[in-house]
Amino acid sequence: MYLPHVKNEKTVTVIVDGKCEIISASHINYEKIRELLDSGDHSEVIRLINIPKAVSSFSLGSVNIVGNDVLYHGRKVPRYQSQKILDMYRVGSPSLRPFERMVARVMENISARAQEEFPRFADDKGFPIDEDGYVYAWRGLQDDFWSRSGNPDTRVLKGKVNAQGQIYNGVGEEIEVERADVDDDCNRTCSYGVHVGSLEYAKWWSRGKVVLVKFDPKDVVSVPAEAGGDKCRVCHYWVVSEYTEETPIKEPVISTLNPDERKIKARIDRYVANRKNDGKPVPSFKQIQSALKTKGLKVEDIKRIIRAV
Repeated sequence: MYLPHVKNEKTVTVIVDGKCEIISASHINYEKIRELLDSGDHSEVIRLINIPKAVSSFSLGSVNIVGNDVLYHGRKVPRYQSQKILDMYRVGSPSLRPFERMVARVMENISARAQEEFPRFADDKGFPIDEDGYVYAWRGLQDDFWSRSGNPDTRVLKGKVNAQGQIYNGVGEEIEVERADVDDDCNRTCSYGVHVGSLEYAKWWSRGKVVLVKFDPKDVVSVPAEAGGDKCRVCHYWVVSEYTEETPIKEPVISTLNPDERKIKARIDRYVANRKNDGKPVPSFKQIQSALKTKGLKVEDIKRIIRAV
């Protein structure tokens, strides 16, 4: 298949079915389209030109792309989620559908701050996402599955609570508290409400038990700013299973990498493998950052890239 076309420094003009399509540098597939036209492989160009329509048809129908904006029922999706949806489609990530459903749930959250902050936090922590857009995290508990601390003033709508306000987190339990009884101030690190977080945080907080929990992103109340980036507060969740060192969690981490990040990951893998072959210990994130010498690459970026699939 051959498509008549002409290129200049800023645009590509392609004739498709007798219609003139002008692709500017702002199109997310601009570079790929130029590359395919140069190689003579034009069969994929039409799909890449029509990416807005393709993403909409691939989605649940609630997410649309207009120019470089990703919209949910006509509302702009925050920049981080928006860019990630575009990147995931561009690389053909199988994780696009779960992530898009997660974004749809996030957009139903009544807190604009939670809409902005939670997806980046969840991605950085490597929280698994299921095909319906629910997110998984962990809770550290006492040895009897009761929460370590409690607040008698918290109104528990679903679940078992004792006189001290502690909540029972046995496997299969559904826990829901009044959203107003969960602190929405992200500047208060240790405060009232129910917390879920990374496995490392849950193990540190635990006094005997760690459980895997599932929650809807619309029920995230706040992401404490100074908690080491390891926990968030929610008002509703389900206890899925107990975690033990002998049976580690194997849920897939839903993430994606753009082409540049894939190259960085390959360099990280080679660096770690070379150290192992030389009998050296596993490097720290700081050591990796120093070894790669990539401008603008932060430790947080390295963590996310290593966790991605």
